[in-house]
Amino acid sequence: MAADVSYTMAVSEPEPQPPQDLAARTVQGAAWSTLSIVGQRALSLLSTLVLARLLAPSAFGLLGMAMVLTAAMNSFKDLGTTAALIQRKALDSQLASTLFWTNVFVGTAGACFMIGVAHFVAVLYREPRVAPVLAVLSVPFLINNLGVVHRAMLSRAMLFRRLAMIQLSASAISVVTGITLAVAGAGVWSLVTAVASEMTTAAVLYWLACPWRPGWHLSLRDLQSVTPFSANLTASNLTNYFIRNVDNALIGRFLGAAALGYYALAYGLMMYPLYNVTWNLGNVLLPALCRIQEDNARFRQAYLRAVSVIATITFPLMFGLLATAGLLVVTCFGAKWAPMAPIVRILAPVGMLQSITSTAGIVFTAKGRTGLQFRWALIETSVVLPAFVIGLRWGTIGVASGYAVAQFLLCYPVFFIVGRILDLGVLELLRSLWPVMRSAILMFAAVLLTRFALPWVGVEEPWHILGTTILVGVTVYPLLLLRSRSGALRDVLGLLEFDGASWLRRAAGRLGD
Repeated sequence: MAADVSYTMAVSEPEPQPPQDLAARTVQGAAWSTLSIVGQRALSLLSTLVLARLLAPSAFGLLGMAMVLTAAMNSFKDLGTTAALIQRKALDSQLASTLFWTNVFVGTAGACFMIGVAHFVAVLYREPRVAPVLAVLSVPFLINNLGVVHRAMLSRAMLFRRLAMIQLSASAISVVTGITLAVAGAGVWSLVTAVASEMTTAAVLYWLACPWRPGWHLSLRDLQSVTPFSANLTASNLTNYFIRNVDNALIGRFLGAAALGYYALAYGLMMYPLYNVTWNLGNVLLPALCRIQEDNARFRQAYLRAVSVIATITFPLMFGLLATAGLLVVTCFGAKWAPMAPIVRILAPVGMLQSITSTAGIVFTAKGRTGLQFRWALIETSVVLPAFVIGLRWGTIGVASGYAVAQFLLCYPVFFIVGRILDLGVLELLRSLWPVMRSAILMFAAVLLTRFALPWVGVEEPWHILGTTILVGVTVYPLLLLRSRSGALRDVLGLLEFDGASWLRRAAGRLGD
């Protein structure tokens, strides 16, 4: 069963690259990751729009209840081994085999645990329908663990084209499955099956795309060699899971499935930039930054450019969501979802902030500072948890408001810690983000003015108003960035792989010089 070592390491251990080649491969990887993000989100948006009209809010609430535990299991599904494979300077096939079989054991134990506690979770929520949902979700959890090492191998080798194709294929199958079952009247099971099919498909495709195969090797010494790094990372992931899901647990327990459905969908919109920009581009940045982890000057420069690119994409998205929340919710999801609009308005600025503060995790991991990462996660929990509990008194609006206050309080400390690691001042970081922030604020003002001016000139159809405001935003924002001579715009345009953008790249280059 053991694969040929030279063949294996051709995938997992590429030759060292000079700076310019590493930058080119990173940009190319980011381009494929961007393509994957756009494709997945387009499919996800289509699925959400269709399913929101076919299913009741309580169906989303039931899945949200089950996903609290599922997300907990996913936070330590690989025990931090995938990041350890990427971060290590040298890697051998025996270590990879040890980590594979460790993940098989963890996946099996996790699936059994989910089945075993399903009844108790249902009792906790006072919702018996949650138990079978959890039991079904345990199966793809196990299958998913069979592909985590293969995915790490592809990421370490910076084969992001393969990863993008896998993720797009898995998302497409998930969307088709979910919508088909919803039309057939499957209710919450259409959502459950969509999640399961995506995880299973991805695991199978990782095996097909990566030529590495595990050998019959399981060594305690190999496992111990990555334990200090992976244990702290796993503890940090578990703590982050708790932060991001305890609000769902509190709302589901005290306010019910319908309230959780409104909150979960609003939270999903807020997390849109975090899931689809910061974390996806972070998957590209991590292997690149790991290769320059000892060169602080290059690391710092790369980090500033990465944060600026992320802000360039996420800031206008969240400002646009803030300006059109009520109109967007009723128009796209239907009148029954109107109660989630104020939650969206509260969480939109949080999404903008978290899209950049979450890059701290990339720095901690690439620098091997997972111990510090865990300690920061504990600090974050000590601030966010009381905010949720206090806010619960005022319902979903109170929980969302508490979350927003906590995140803004934590903003400066996390950037200060990152600055100490990279010899980077907080003011220097803020100055690099200011052109993007200023352009996004002016775009927000233009969109808001358009939103309220259109009814005065006789445009009252919601779809027409929403479409016009979006058109104003996507037109005004790039022009403002060009005027501000933002280097981040050139970096974003550098991710584009089609010739039609070449004239805009040249224009941005001339204005930025």
